[in-house]
Amino acid sequence: MCKILMLFQDSNLPSSRVRVLNLVPELTRHGFNVTAIPYPKNVSDKINLISKLKNFEVVFLQKKLLTQMEYYCLRRFSKLLLFDFDDAIYIKDDNASQSFSRTRLQRFKYIVKKADLVIAGNPGLGLFASQYNARITILPSAVPVTAVCVRDWSKQHERPVIGWVGGGGNLHHLAMIAPALQAVAKDVNFELRVVSDKEFHLEGVTVNNILWKLETQEAEIANFDIGIMPMPKNQWTEGKCSYKLLQYMAAGVPVVASNWGFNNEVINNGENGFLAGSNDEFGTVLKYLLDNKVLCSEIGTKGRSLVERDFSLESVGRKLASALTAIINITEEKV
Repeated sequence: MCKILMLFQDSNLPSSRVRVLNLVPELTRHGFNVTAIPYPKNVSDKINLISKLKNFEVVFLQKKLLTQMEYYCLRRFSKLLLFDFDDAIYIKDDNASQSFSRTRLQRFKYIVKKADLVIAGNPGLGLFASQYNARITILPSAVPVTAVCVRDWSKQHERPVIGWVGGGGNLHHLAMIAPALQAVAKDVNFELRVVSDKEFHLEGVTVNNILWKLETQEAEIANFDIGIMPMPKNQWTEGKCSYKLLQYMAAGVPVVASNWGFNNEVINNGENGFLAGSNDEFGTVLKYLLDNKVLCSEIGTKGRSLVERDFSLESVGRKLASALTAIINITEEKV
């Protein structure tokens, strides 16, 4: 069995869970012997890690921007080194007053240039990385599908639920469509259900804040009537991999998302979800769906079918296994 070492940042971070830990069982199923550990923090543990790299055919580094010295050691003693990322980590996020970061960009360039393969979460990220390395493969972030809760449309809420799930650091994305939500609330008595680690409040809208928990998030999403993913148009959000959108779709919940970035790759507008480019468009689509329960069910079903085919753990795990096999075979042929 080919031995793979997957290095991630922290098991509590979404990227570590989604792009490493959730995929370990799938890679194992495809015949790989996988060891997944957090990248060490102290010097002695880092030295110990370097001494063990020779025992693995592939080292898979997920998202962490190491110093040049750390990465040099990792590169020097790894037979094959892959770098995976799913955000625009070469800049600061859109909470920062200025996105540019010389340190982030320099580290990103150095890591990408020297990797045997770079795995990007969406085509936009892949295009940026291709400036520094031609060996790029696109691998979307996978969502659980098989055992997740799915919206039961035979059960109706007393008032319809528009839902949003995400970290508190992204609540400003939700706030950007406040005018649309307030306008809809004047005509429809709906509940805005926010599943997050921070609370959200909006005048004129009934908001139900629910504390996000890993164990219950899927059940909470399956209670939405509509899932929304608004986001501003900037370089940071262009790098997002539409994960909350995919979670909604996996639960059979119809989605309305900003017409931007990877959302455009996921949604076929009007077919398996809806894209909105402004507050007016968000408001129009939300009112349309709130008045059409049958359409909600139909769109939700089509969205779930898409996720089953292209974004499930099984599908993405199979694609990752294929990419790993290909790079291993190419290397063996060169030897």
